[in-house]
Amino acid sequence: MWKRTVLSACALAAIAAMAASLSAQTPAQATTPAPPQSMSVDEIVAKHLATKGGAEKWKTIQTQKMTGVAVSQGFQLDMTVYAKRPNVSRQELTIQIPGQPVMTIVNLFDGAKAWMINPMTGDPTPQAMPDDETEKAKAQ
Repeated sequence: MWKRTVLSACALAAIAAMAASLSAQTPAQATTPAPPQSMSVDEIVAKHLATKGGAEKWKTIQTQKMTGVAVSQGFQLDMTVYAKRPNVSRQELTIQIPGQPVMTIVNLFDGAKAWMINPMTGDPTPQAMPDDETEKAKAQ
């Protein structure tokens, strides 16, 4: 099926003028875009921080909340992450499976030990996580 497009006389004239100017250029006149400059990771990070107010401003932030939604294999996953300096965090993952009650898995880090509340295990109480998981939570 073809889709009809109606262009105004001004638009057609502009397109014709651009086409004429492009065809009139010789290969020597045609300009090629310059390749992007190679930047190191440190330069990219520094540029990003500068556009966001600078590293010193970012260091003044004490709390943070991030939210997101993902859909995987027909399940909706809502995620909320809370973080507080110097090293406290809470991650909530809410799973909505059709025909099942909504479940929320919570990972906590109190600055010293990582904890998990997972209703899928059948135990709704906080459980201490293994030391390697605590180290991962601390690194995050």
